[in-house]
Amino acid sequence: MATLLRPFAGERAEQVSFQLLESFGSLDRALTATDEQILKACADDDVIGGLVLAARNLVHAALRESVTRSEVRSDDPALLKYLVLKMRGKSHEELHAIFVDRDLGFIREELIAVGGHQAVESRMRPLLTRALELEAAGFYLVHNHPSRQPQPSAADVRSTLAIAQVAGALELTVFDHFIIAGNSVASMRGLGLL
Repeated sequence: MATLLRPFAGERAEQVSFQLLESFGSLDRALTATDEQILKACADDDVIGGLVLAARNLVHAALRESVTRSEVRSDDPALLKYLVLKMRGKSHEELHAIFVDRDLGFIREELIAVGGHQAVESRMRPLLTRALELEAAGFYLVHNHPSRQPQPSAADVRSTLAIAQVAGALELTVFDHFIIAGNSVASMRGLGLL
């Protein structure tokens, strides 16, 4: 990490690397930490904190680009890495949708709802209206569990099945629902729940 930081931190690269590793344990965790956590770890050097945030944003943009330029599939490692990087470390739950066309081509990703520490509730109508507006064939749902437990809750399963049923009546497909917890990703389709 010190080698990566040396062009920006100069003589302080070793010290800043130590601070980041002490706070997060690894480069991966540092890059997936929240902005606030990164800035706190670099408290005595806002410039370095800003550069670490910029590096994280660059990695995130590269992963997002690989997702948006290829077929969106549940088993794509780039998609899963992107989702982990995007969703991990949040102290509240968020629900996102990735809208795709008939060939599973990426159309758009949008934040659908923000919840508390243990739950996020979304109204179905705005989600399905947005899918129809975008002329999507369907969508992937993604939400995080700050608890770091990736298993879908009974409420997660119920709401996903309800969305899938109504979506199906509108000729839309819920391709999968991913739950992100730390570095873990649970796929409802992969678990046979969708």
